[in-house]
Amino acid sequence: MADPAQIRAAAQQLRTLASGLGQPVSALTRTYPAGSIWKGPAADRFYGDLSSALSAIGRCASELESYATTLDSKASQPTSP
Repeated sequence: MADPAQIRAAAQQLRTLASGLGQPVSALTRTYPAGSIWKGPAADRFYGDLSSALSAIGRCASELESYATTLDSKASQPTSP
C-alpha cells in the first residue's frame, strides 16, 4: 500500500485543482451574464453552450473533490503488515 502521507498529498492536489476550476467559471459568468450582452437566436445558442460547458466544469470539480475524499479515507485505513 502507498504511504498515507503521499495519498493525502494527492488528495490535496486534487482539491487544489478543483478549487482552481471555480475561478475561470466565475470570470466567465461575470463577463457573459446570461442575456445581458447579446440577444437573438445566436445569443441563445451561445448562452446555452456556455451554460453546458460551465456545468461540465462544475461536475469535474465535484468529481475531483469526491475522489480526494476517497483518497483521504483510504489514507486513514490501517495498513496491513
